Amino acid sequence: MTGIVTTNWWTSLIYRVFVRTACLRAGRGLLPNIWEWLWRLSCNIIEGPVDITIHNRPAIVNFGYTYPIYMRCYPELNAPLVELAYQCWRSRGTAICIVDVGAAVGDTMLLLHSNLPEAVGSFVCIEGDQEFYYYLQHNLRHMTEGRLINAVVADQETEVSDLVRIHTGTASAQGERIRGASTLSAVVTEEVDLIKIDVDGFDGRVLLGAEDLLKRSRPLVIFEWHPILCRQTGNNWTDHFDVLARCGYSRCLWFTKFGHFSHFSFSHCREEIDSLAEYCMSDVVKDWHYDVIALHDDSDLSLLLLSQLGFAKARPSRY
Repeated sequence: MTGIVTTNWWTSLIYRVFVRTACLRAGRGLLPNIWEWLWRLSCNIIEGPVDITIHNRPAIVNFGYTYPIYMRCYPELNAPLVELAYQCWRSRGTAICIVDVGAAVGDTMLLLHSNLPEAVGSFVCIEGDQEFYYYLQHNLRHMTEGRLINAVVADQETEVSDLVRIHTGTASAQGERIRGASTLSAVVTEEVDLIKIDVDGFDGRVLLGAEDLLKRSRPLVIFEWHPILCRQTGNNWTDHFDVLARCGYSRCLWFTKFGHFSHFSFSHCREEIDSLAEYCMSDVVKDWHYDVIALHDDSDLSLLLLSQLGFAKARPSRY
């Protein structure tokens, strides 16, 4: 399904009010509770596409899509991705090819085109949720240098649980129905410089199915590591690091879910990974997870520069 998406002006207005007042969620007193109650009530009542500006680009999303709200609350949320793309482009000396697995409505490409328009030479966006894919087509319709794929990718060509909405802003492979899946190595034939994966607990299986691609192109990799969602989707939180080790990736930078640097790791110690998973699933911090950058052993990128996020923090387009 392609073409122009029809939106409703008043539901778009309500959604934009929630986005602009999202900082109230982090306040004190009754305001955060009131905001959250009104938000949940509205998401239960209102459906359909709305207009919003994402990273200085007009876009269409479903009412309840949380990305613009999170970016308002946590403006450095995607700093690791922006910094990685910048350092990759700077190292290559030419425009880069980016693969975005779990592309949702296209916010990653909007982010990179807004902050690094000269760095993106081509891209492949993969999204399995049909509604998100509809908005993805619309939002990136003017970017002719890439291709969009409506598919689920896993560790092999097999059948997996269908995608369902675990909340209004994301979809996860936790459905009762099943659907066919392919592998990243099968659907991406290009030489790739950077792979970004955010598929709500399925990231390890995506990497398992990307082994040939990782060995062939040795791209930079950034993925979400979310043990809670790994458990909910029936997947292993160590798969990510097992396949990376086999493909020559021994160095990782870990960032908190808010985009702040946490620590380095080397050689993928299983005990360390299990301990971090236990921490994520505890009640110490709600819904804790990390974004992880993995570098191939041949990569000449500086761990220190990546951890400092100097370029990304200076960029004006954070929303």
